Amino acid sequence: MATPELPDMGDPIPREGPTQSQYIWHRNALLFFGVVSPWIFLYVATRNMGLVWLAVLNLISTYLGLYVIVRAWRRNQMRRVYVALAGSLGCLIVWTTLFKILN
Repeated sequence: MATPELPDMGDPIPREGPTQSQYIWHRNALLFFGVVSPWIFLYVATRNMGLVWLAVLNLISTYLGLYVIVRAWRRNQMRRVYVALAGSLGCLIVWTTLFKILN
């Protein structure tokens, strides 16, 4: 008995969107840098009430960056995701350095 030959299926279609490892990396980065770290910074800043404004600015800038990241992620604009993540991390570094200097 002869086995039938399968017809040519054409070129495989690449999977659209981010891979699973990219998704996990972005999710973990967003959870830590976008949600947890501003609140930790705010908690530490409450020891010196004169510097709480730095923590509030950090909270606002980080959540604004988080908003941009989520919107760009949903639209699959990966370059904008990376730029917003770098901007949020840059703000976190600037605010914590300024907090150390003024404290």
